[in-house]
Amino acid sequence: ENDINGSSKQFYVSKNSSTYKANIKKIKKILNKEKKLKLDKLSTLFNLNFIDKINSITSIKSFEISGLNKLEEQNLKKDLNKYINSNILKLKDDQIINVFENYNYFENYIVKKIFPSKVKIDIQKTKFLARTITDGEEFYVGSNGKKTKSSLIEQKVNLPYIFGKFEVNDFLRFQELLLNNDFNLNIITDYYFFKLGRWDIKTEKNILIKFPSNNLESALKMYKIIYQQNLNDNISIIDLRVPKKAIITNDTN
Repeated sequence: ENDINGSSKQFYVSKNSSTYKANIKKIKKILNKEKKLKLDKLSTLFNLNFIDKINSITSIKSFEISGLNKLEEQNLKKDLNKYINSNILKLKDDQIINVFENYNYFENYIVKKIFPSKVKIDIQKTKFLARTITDGEEFYVGSNGKKTKSSLIEQKVNLPYIFGKFEVNDFLRFQELLLNNDFNLNIITDYYFFKLGRWDIKTEKNILIKFPSNNLESALKMYKIIYQQNLNDNISIIDLRVPKKAIITNDTN
């Protein structure tokens, strides 16, 4: 700085002065803060890019399904399509199971996540045992204890009909009892359930067999004796409702 005489003046600040030290401290603080902000921005940008990349890699691209025919597979994939592009790491079992609840003909299933982007589903369909009519619509009765609309099944099955208002589990218990007593289910064309809790069946030879509400084991043993005597060709009704007796008649009335 020049004075009025044109001479130059210079000012010095001692490094040991409090002003110098304070200014240096402020400058370092500002520089550190700016450095930290830059690092935070870089870190945030890296994290966002990393997360986007992971999400892209682990997003569900396809469902691979086995155990169903072509139409059934197409229908299931339509219901699962809402999970396409979802993160496979975040997909919960309950989400898949909720979809399966709409398919009464599924007996068992295995779901496997194939990283990074595929879900493999193996379906075991239930065995259909009989048919029934409910509110004018035909249903198949499955071994899994559920009814399935026959309209949902591409391949139609010729099965016995069940008549009467029945619980599926009651029917399954009755069938199991027949099997345990060596009754040939293949000869049955119709099942009839009554409010008293008992069953009748009709065979392919048009023989009506009337079972009691109780003591079914004894009734089936009685039937086995009749069957072994080859009397079936000559009769139309076998009434087993009376304990330890079999009333055989040709009169269907």
